[in-house]
Order: sequence, then C-alpha cells, then structure tokens
Amino acid sequence: GRLCEPVNLHCATDGFSATAVGTGDLFLRSKWHFADTEYADLAVAGVLTVPTGNADNFLGFHDPTFTPWLIASKTFDRVSPHLNLGYAFRSGADVSQAQWIAGADVRTFRWLTLAGDFLGYHDDKRDGVNDDVIQSAVGFKLNPFGQFVLAGTFQFPLNRDGLRADVIYTGQIEYTF
Repeated sequence: GRLCEPVNLHCATDGFSATAVGTGDLFLRSKWHFADTEYADLAVAGVLTVPTGNADNFLGFHDPTFTPWLIASKTFDRVSPHLNLGYAFRSGADVSQAQWIAGADVRTFRWLTLAGDFLGYHDDKRDGVNDDVIQSAVGFKLNPFGQFVLAGTFQFPLNRDGLRADVIYTGQIEYTF
C-alpha cells in the first residue's frame, strides 16, 4: 500500500524549505602570536560571540559564547596551511562543542588570497542533533591597501548530521593596527 492514505492526510518528509534573512551574531576576536618554529607558527586566540542575531531563526546563538583557540600555521611561498583547535563554552540554551578547522590560504595576487577549509563541530550533549557536523568552506580576502582586509566565505555541509542551511555566507571587515 501507499504510505499516506487517505489522500487528504499530509505526509512527513525528511526536509523542509524556509528562509531567514538578517544580521547574525557579533564576533569579537583577539589573537596572540607567541612562537615561530621551522614547521609551524603558533598562536592562541579568544573569540567572544555576542548574541545580536535571531537565534530562533538560526541567525545566531541565544547566549554569549567564549571560544579559546590554539592555532598552528606556516607560510611556504604562496601557500599557508593551518590547523585550529578550539572549544566553544556555551550556556544550557546552546550546546558547548569542540571545534576544529584545517585548510590553507593561497595568495594568488598581492591583493587577493583564496582560501579553502574543512570545519568540524562536535557537541557535548550527544543528543543526536548536530552531534558531528562537518562543513567545507571556500572564501577570499581582498587587501586593497595597508592593513585593511575585506573577506567573504561560503560554507557547505559535507554530511547531513542535524539541521543546517545548504549554504552559509559571511562577510568580514578587518583592520590591523
């Protein structure tokens, strides 16, 4: 027989389609480069996420988040591979998680760098919702003058663990002084 009888009943599917537009959370970052070695330059960073987006529309988190990171990277001519390991401390409304990023930047011109990354998020709650999320990311950094950088990134899911957008895009404005 058919799964949905009689005809006037609605069938459940394994997905849905919805959109949300708006500003996400505000990220405040600080980084300290503490060591240079032959194979890796090392740094630590801290990211404070301030909930300015609408968490109910998946545009941010409910409460502030603090994420400390250990960063290893090294530039070899035009290629800069990197590995970042972090842990996001969140309240009960949002799930704390271990995070990692592995990838590389490629300087194509003096003013343009292209980037590719793999990102992983591993929830502490282990409740079957977004427990092991793996994403890919591609992006660019434009450096029109001095220490001013404009960047954009597009993330795509590599697995189907949990509820996620098909594409996540972000923009960044950075000035180092």
